Amino acid sequence: MLVTGNFDLTVRRVVKALDGRVDCWLLVADSAGINVWCAAGGGYFTAEKVITAVKSSRLAEVVSHHALILPQLAANGVDGWKVRQETGWGVHWGPVKAADIPAYLAARRKKTEAMRWVRFPLKDRLEMVSATLGFYSLLILLPVLIFWRPLFWPVTAALSGLSYFYAITLPWLPGRDGLLKSIPLTVIGLAGLAVWTAVIHPLPPPQLFHWAIAVTAFSVFTGAELQGMSPLMRGEQANWGWEAAVGVALAAVYWVTPLLMGWP
Repeated sequence: MLVTGNFDLTVRRVVKALDGRVDCWLLVADSAGINVWCAAGGGYFTAEKVITAVKSSRLAEVVSHHALILPQLAANGVDGWKVRQETGWGVHWGPVKAADIPAYLAARRKKTEAMRWVRFPLKDRLEMVSATLGFYSLLILLPVLIFWRPLFWPVTAALSGLSYFYAITLPWLPGRDGLLKSIPLTVIGLAGLAVWTAVIHPLPPPQLFHWAIAVTAFSVFTGAELQGMSPLMRGEQANWGWEAAVGVALAAVYWVTPLLMGWP
């Protein structure tokens, strides 16, 4: 009995990996429509959700054994011992990739080292950033295009540049959390802004200040939100509180600094 979350893409990929290869059942538990590693890290895919799915689906009437196979990437948010105690079902952690499930089952639930490790090469990072930007572009670039049209291309360049730079340099940016990685990303972004201003396009202090605030906001947003693209880090939901706090702080700086400097 395999268990996964109710993220549509996850379900389809698991079914594709199993269809015609394995005779098994798939239990889809509530993960708030989020992939299993983000949902588990953000508290949306938990032992309670698995327990509810097991009890409400009446699995004991379907199979004679009592063994659940959960995604390894959900282990950070699902308490396997609690599932065992509440349901009486054994909990096993399957391989990282759905494609390895048939071989894992054929080996009687034994994982090779390759099945245990997550790899996130450059190709995958670029692919995930491109897909994520497609969604966030609607949230950020569409309002800019409607209400601040002259800023559309500069904002597009800043958001895209920071996102792809983050994808390329992700393994070397210090910190295991995206919010922490946003700190060096901010420093690099502000340094790039300073060089661009000094060498290519000088800006008056008020405009330079505005762009510095924008680059800082984009850097924090990029690091904190795009960490959900990586199976090596928690879901981005874990950062939402801190992102809100940083946003409030930047808004205060944006409002107070011109008053102190006497800028119009």
